[in-house]
Amino acid sequence: MHPNRTILGITSVLCVVFAAEHTFAQSALPRRATDVKEDALRGVLEAHLNTEVATAEVGVIKEIAVKPGDKVKPGQKIAQLQDNLQRIQVEEAEIEWQSQGTIDTAHHEYEFNRRKFVAIQDLSKRTRVSPLELKREELEMNISHAKWIAQQEAKEIAYARLIKAMNALDERTISAPHEGIIVELLHDVGEYVAATQPAIVRIMDTSKLRARFLLSDEMAQKFRERKTANVRLLNGVVVSAEIEFIAPIATENITQMTILIDNSNDDIRSSACDLIRP
Repeated sequence: MHPNRTILGITSVLCVVFAAEHTFAQSALPRRATDVKEDALRGVLEAHLNTEVATAEVGVIKEIAVKPGDKVKPGQKIAQLQDNLQRIQVEEAEIEWQSQGTIDTAHHEYEFNRRKFVAIQDLSKRTRVSPLELKREELEMNISHAKWIAQQEAKEIAYARLIKAMNALDERTISAPHEGIIVELLHDVGEYVAATQPAIVRIMDTSKLRARFLLSDEMAQKFRERKTANVRLLNGVVVSAEIEFIAPIATENITQMTILIDNSNDDIRSSACDLIRP
């Protein structure tokens, strides 16, 4: 074969390959605003809340009260960390707070010194009483009164300790932050939950579905004047959606918009939807 023909053939093949790669690369680039057509206005539907429920505490999991597929309500118990130490601290704080003996003793001592001072003060009006003795009795009365006040304040501090201990005990219980379905358990009973991996379960709330769309500036402006938008599900059903957010600033003349579709009846099974132009 002639060398020139071989080189020419190879060159032709390479040109075809480079042209194909260029075409593929161009198709992979994000579409500009002028390329955003109606058939491109498709958004993927996803749960509006997808939460990894974590604990602020570390420790060993004592109980997991749910399983994947369970529906939960806000505040419902999800899991329990070991809490023996916290329960003991609550009991100790409660005993300290309920202790009344020191307060009663301090009060009786104050009343005794107060009456003693009043008696000596009355006696000083009829007989000769040393001013120094009168001053000493007044000082003892004031000191005993300060002790009584200090014991009352100590009781208030004990109550604050009790509240703190009870809160620490409550933190050992992990509760659902919102309504939803348990979709994944991230830890199991007996596992240690560290501060670096605090998530226990993942909850998904599908009572509302969210979809995102990329709009041209012109179309985004039309939707800014509206509170709702119509979308077509994959089964052909058209539903009304709440416009959740329209980006205030466009990127390369493309504006992002998100919508929320009511799915409180849990009857939408579409994985995507098409935005209908206003």
